[in-house]
Amino acid sequence: MKKSNVLLGLFAIAALSITSCSDDDSNGNGGSIAGTYDLEEVNIANPIDFDEDGDTNRDLTEESDCYDSGKIKLNADNTMTYTYSRVTIDEALGTDDCASNTFNGTWELQGQTGSTTFITATYTDENNDNVPIQLVKQGNELTYTPLIGQYPTRNNDGGAEYATGSVEYVFKK
Repeated sequence: MKKSNVLLGLFAIAALSITSCSDDDSNGNGGSIAGTYDLEEVNIANPIDFDEDGDTNRDLTEESDCYDSGKIKLNADNTMTYTYSRVTIDEALGTDDCASNTFNGTWELQGQTGSTTFITATYTDENNDNVPIQLVKQGNELTYTPLIGQYPTRNNDGGAEYATGSVEYVFKK
């Protein structure tokens, strides 16, 4: 009888210690996900020489400083701020410039497979439309790959123009 009471007591203590450890996150997942992720890479399928310095790169951040202010800030309360920095192009003139917009929104954990976490973030754009983006988190890195991406390139005359294809945005914490 004493052994069963002792075992029952040990089991109760073990159970309480497991269940009493609450997440420090307000939503059960924000702590490991929350943070500021700076845009580090904008990768395209084929290397280009957008800055016309003789070197080609798949990573457009190596070809233009226009991406330097890009970031995603995911807060533990499931709100977010997205600073979208990019190259803008006037295709009629063949010229390019930098642009940046900051949008607010929310994010939600969708699931996890091994060390890969899937997140849906939704921000409100300048037209007041809700724009969902799917983020994949591995370690301290977030990636976003739109279904159809648009990126700057050069035409045969050296003028700036848009190309459409695969684009992967890589943000690091």
